[in-house]
Amino acid sequence: MCRKLNVVTLVLKSTRSYRIFRNTPRFYLALDSHAEMNDLKSLATYLNVPVAKLSVDQKEKILVWKEKDGKTLRGLISIAKYLSRNSSHHKKFTGETIEERAAIDQWLEYRLNNIDRAQHEKDTSTFIKDINAYLEDKVYFVGHQLSLADFLLYYGLHNLFRDLTFYEKQKYMHLSRWFDNVQHAENVRQTQTLIPFQKNILYSGSAH
Repeated sequence: MCRKLNVVTLVLKSTRSYRIFRNTPRFYLALDSHAEMNDLKSLATYLNVPVAKLSVDQKEKILVWKEKDGKTLRGLISIAKYLSRNSSHHKKFTGETIEERAAIDQWLEYRLNNIDRAQHEKDTSTFIKDINAYLEDKVYFVGHQLSLADFLLYYGLHNLFRDLTFYEKQKYMHLSRWFDNVQHAENVRQTQTLIPFQKNILYSGSAH
């Protein structure tokens, strides 16, 4: 049985980000700050906030956001939270309570440390099983509406879901249900490929 994921124990270890892609039969690690840049641009579009100067620090391989007033932010999480705080979605999107805000922060860290930094197929298998078990009785990662955690986890998992077979998607049906729900939320998917699912089977075990 998959162990339940305790988000309280998640710890941020690095601000560097990596993305996995499949080259059958194994997963490989690739530094991809430019993919994170696209994720942040999509987030800005979703939140309807202006995009400032976004670049990559080539030495540290980390995203840098510069405002017109000279303010500088570094890293996916810091920039994503800043964008969210400056939108009309702020309270609902970043958590309405201290507990929700903390949980969202930890899931963002989980993306960086467990999803983006997965080096082997067994690493990927572990976090998929953990997340699938966590979502067994949940529609969203935190609370009862789409949050910043859902948005960035969707983008962080998209390449992986694109390569999963229908059998693999059905095997992790709770995670697949969540993913399919999020990709159909208004203005979330944008230019991302629509991932197909066998809905007649997938939604038979939906959370309530």
